[in-house]
Amino acid sequence: MNGILDAAGMIDVALFRGGGGCLAEHLTQRRDAVMWATASKAVVARRQLAVGAVVLREVPFTPAPAATVDAMLQGVRTMGVRQAMGRGLQSSTFRLNVSVFCGVGGTFRGCLRGV
Repeated sequence: MNGILDAAGMIDVALFRGGGGCLAEHLTQRRDAVMWATASKAVVARRQLAVGAVVLREVPFTPAPAATVDAMLQGVRTMGVRQAMGRGLQSSTFRLNVSVFCGVGGTFRGCLRGV
């Protein structure tokens, strides 16, 4: 089994680190994945090297702020607004201000239920 792993390591070095790179360019795809991780309650950004759906290598990276918006919104949907904002004084004040705003002028009544 070690021989197979050693051979795989040699192929990895040969294909993905310069020696014979043209084959790697045709077979692999580099992509950035930014997603909400429910277990850690955080946005996770990974730079991936993949062949089709199979990820060969994955490393963390810092995405542009605009790239995190969809993942953050998914986190708020998953956790709910109240839990996502926390229980601090600033978030309580914000929720109170929003609830007052929503109560003013009939069209906004109840616009953010559960805030």
